[in-house]
Amino acid sequence: MNLSEQLAHGAETLDDRMSSEKRLFLVTLYLGSRAIDAQQDSGEEQAHAIRKTLKKLVPDLAGQLESSFQSIDFRKITASQLKDGFYKQAIRLRSLSVTPLEINRLIAGMLHEEQVKTIYDGACGFGGSFLDLAVDHPDTAYYGQDVSPEAVALTDMFLTLSGNTHQVARGDAILDPAFFEGTALKKFDAVVIDPPIGMKTAADPQTASHGRFSPLDRKMGKLDFYFLLNAVERSKGKTIIVSGSGPLIRSVASEQKVRRYLLAQLSAVIRLPAGLYPASATATNLLLFDHHKENDHVLMIDAGSFSEGRLRDKKISEDGIQKILSVLKTPKNEDGFSRLVPDQEIVAHDDSWDVDKYLMRATFLSKHLGEIRWNQDTLRALKTVPLQDLCTLVKGYNLSANNPETGEGAAVLRLNDISDDGCIDFQSIARFAVNRDLSRHRLRRGDIILVAKGTRQKIAVFDSSETVYLSINLMALRPKQINPYFFKAYLESPLGEYYLSRSQSGTILPVLTAKSLSRLPVPEELITKADQIGESCRRLRSSYYKKLTELQKKYVSERNQLDDAMNQGIWDKA
Repeated sequence: MNLSEQLAHGAETLDDRMSSEKRLFLVTLYLGSRAIDAQQDSGEEQAHAIRKTLKKLVPDLAGQLESSFQSIDFRKITASQLKDGFYKQAIRLRSLSVTPLEINRLIAGMLHEEQVKTIYDGACGFGGSFLDLAVDHPDTAYYGQDVSPEAVALTDMFLTLSGNTHQVARGDAILDPAFFEGTALKKFDAVVIDPPIGMKTAADPQTASHGRFSPLDRKMGKLDFYFLLNAVERSKGKTIIVSGSGPLIRSVASEQKVRRYLLAQLSAVIRLPAGLYPASATATNLLLFDHHKENDHVLMIDAGSFSEGRLRDKKISEDGIQKILSVLKTPKNEDGFSRLVPDQEIVAHDDSWDVDKYLMRATFLSKHLGEIRWNQDTLRALKTVPLQDLCTLVKGYNLSANNPETGEGAAVLRLNDISDDGCIDFQSIARFAVNRDLSRHRLRRGDIILVAKGTRQKIAVFDSSETVYLSINLMALRPKQINPYFFKAYLESPLGEYYLSRSQSGTILPVLTAKSLSRLPVPEELITKADQIGESCRRLRSSYYKKLTELQKKYVSERNQLDDAMNQGIWDKA
């Protein structure tokens, strides 16, 4: 029976009225304290402290576990073995959030050649990152903080067993930070952290800022950027942060401001495969900051395809880990994998750190053609003009509860009034009571309508003289003397689809802002053929719907004849 199995067996012997997580925590601490006692003369005091803690939690724990571990030679248990066993059981439970072993290995590899005397983690969890870092940095002092007493106890135990100098504090690293030098927060040679995602607090972290949160001009609803700023501001050198996609791409002005502030230190953004955490199928990112950054670019890396295993049970492949570390050591441009992106290009993209905006994948899933493969050299060589040079933008009106639906009100076009292929159902357009001037939201013949929010993009040409206004979840392009059907044809083409997807931001609900849409590229060569392309598109759609209408009428007529043939005087039309 290996150590992981022995941990599971020991946990099963405990009172099943305790949660599985607590039983695993207790058994791991028990084994660690016994190993420290058996291996380290200087560790006797620490082992005694751990056993004292365990006795408070479960008075007869030693008696319950003694028989389960009689065959174990505690003198041979290493911190690494115990950590690996704990991780296997924690991942099996799926309810415990632990940083995957491969991410910890990658973090350790990123700091492999760094000369660091101190490393800090403000959400240290169970200390796994520290143990992997200690392989290359055995003489480094490790400083950790966590709100969980179980996490603090385990980190303390693991680092004691591995013989590493450390200090671990219980508490909130944002609202009640630990480790000071005089009245100022202590800074460290390097910082690593895998913070909780989307955590909220009613308190205002600015009251415990200590200078960390100066870029924030208001209290933020989530703590994502507080953790990020805490990590970067407490580092004297490199900072590595595990992050979800939201903080990298959200278009909230206050978050963009923080990303702009941190850009001077941002060295690399690495997108890892999705599904590395059992509780989530979303992509994970590693952010690398350098307090001594001297260049004006960011290395964007897309390692999303380097995965192995099943969904939500995936790992970063060894090839992926080695390739990431290689390109970090010698930064270079490699099609579909890495690119050195100038800081100014990131600023021009609303300070987005979304890897997709800067790296082109070899293939693209088109709505109409399925998967296509780009000729990337040709695509990069395209001469383009921004959409704002060809159109003006019209934004929609935000209907509210103060605008009840009424038969005599203003006709407002909404998302459901447009079919997936871009046909407007004028009969379904509802009217609302609006006591304000809507002239800047009024549609004109030839406007091209797009979806501003949502996953289903629809593109319609407003080919009517009726008085209709645009709603907030839509926006419109008003062409400057160019056939409107050209824009519909272009935006529905694979190239237009690709540029539209790159222009969207947001994780759960994609958002297309006026600013990002205005920058969407249009090839110069296509503009010279705009009238021809637009007219072809218009005729094609007209012919298609004319024939479709004829076929529908024919179907209804012949179906009625078939019904009549089966009627033996049983029914009459009402």
